[in-house]
Amino acid sequence: MKYLNYIVLVFFILFFSYTSVGQSILKNEVQFSAHLGEVRSIQINQSQFNINLSINTLSALMNGLAIKKENHIEVTSTSEYQIQVVASSELEGEQTFIPVNTVSVIPSLGSSSVFNYQEKEIYFSPVSLSTHVQNIITSGQGEISRFFDVSYQLSSWLAYIKDHPSGSYRTTITYSIVAN
Repeated sequence: MKYLNYIVLVFFILFFSYTSVGQSILKNEVQFSAHLGEVRSIQINQSQFNINLSINTLSALMNGLAIKKENHIEVTSTSEYQIQVVASSELEGEQTFIPVNTVSVIPSLGSSSVFNYQEKEIYFSPVSLSTHVQNIITSGQGEISRFFDVSYQLSSWLAYIKDHPSGSYRTTITYSIVAN
């Protein structure tokens, strides 16, 4: 009988110690959150950093020239956005300058990216370049990756041949992205 009492006692000790250990587990909780901030980026196609137009025919001098750069600008934005353009100066030559507004910037849709959710309302505003910031693209929704083509159109320079020597006339064009 002592042996049976001993077995019952061991059983109760093991049973109650297992139950009390199981009941003594402590819990704590952690609140997790992730914030998606305003993400915007704009990139110019690396092979298209230099835009060169040569006026070397009478037709080009009288009528102007144009060049289209495909997928020239790539944009990423988590919200509505605008693309702006500004020239750093007039078209500066060695001795004189030509007004920068003789250059027009004409944006259009580039090739679509697999990351775009759907075609959205995107508005284009062709502009004559200026040393003041101008909006050229307005999008009503963010996108992961959107490409835009840009045509650069040079108007007639016939008025400048009298008092402007041959040579290169340059400016820097800056594109920026801002919240809409």
